[in-house]
Amino acid sequence: FPNPTSGTLFADLSDWQGEQLQVQIFNSQGQRVQQLTVQASDAPQEIQLLEGLTTGLYFLEVLTENGEKQAVRFVLQH
Repeated sequence: FPNPTSGTLFADLSDWQGEQLQVQIFNSQGQRVQQLTVQASDAPQEIQLLEGLTTGLYFLEVLTENGEKQAVRFVLQH
């Protein structure tokens, strides 16, 4: 949340509390535009999107240490 966002997302990663997660952002063409590693906690994780991304549909994908993947769609709106 929020969706749409103007550049900052908050992700609920509490299901994986204590795990190290790979977070990737993909554009609507499936190109990875950002990647970061975060430590999951019970508080929403702030994700600052890179400057210069264009308005449009994006996907946030979370990859856990054991290979589990989860993805959500969001809209970036300037």
